Amino acid sequence: MEQKTQIILIVLIFILLGVIYTTGFVKPKYTSSTTLLLATGNTSSNTNTITTTDVTLNSKLVSTYSALVQSKSIIREVISNVGINISEEELKNNITVTQEKDTEIIKISVTNENATSAAKLANETAKVFMKKNNRII
Repeated sequence: MEQKTQIILIVLIFILLGVIYTTGFVKPKYTSSTTLLLATGNTSSNTNTITTTDVTLNSKLVSTYSALVQSKSIIREVISNVGINISEEELKNNITVTQEKDTEIIKISVTNENATSAAKLANETAKVFMKKNNRII
């Protein structure tokens, strides 16, 4: 009986420590994402077809777009427009740009400790990026 009580006591202590750690020390992180479609760049043409060259070019541009999204000029404007107290470096580190597999869609994701702030930052980043880059529609 004594050994059973010790095991139960040890389990309860670890559960209590886990709850204290989770509620007291771990800050939740929220990620909000928005997607953008890469334009083909040949908008004056009467055809609505997308060639293999367009797809290849746009998929290669994802790394360029990623660097542009994380550029200081865009990050500064996003912080200014949203009015959130966050450093440029922190926002840059919390932004990721990925290409949706086998598509011409890029996804901009922002991670923040506040869900509303993450959504505002992701949406504003996309708006500022679209404004500064004519190849996004």
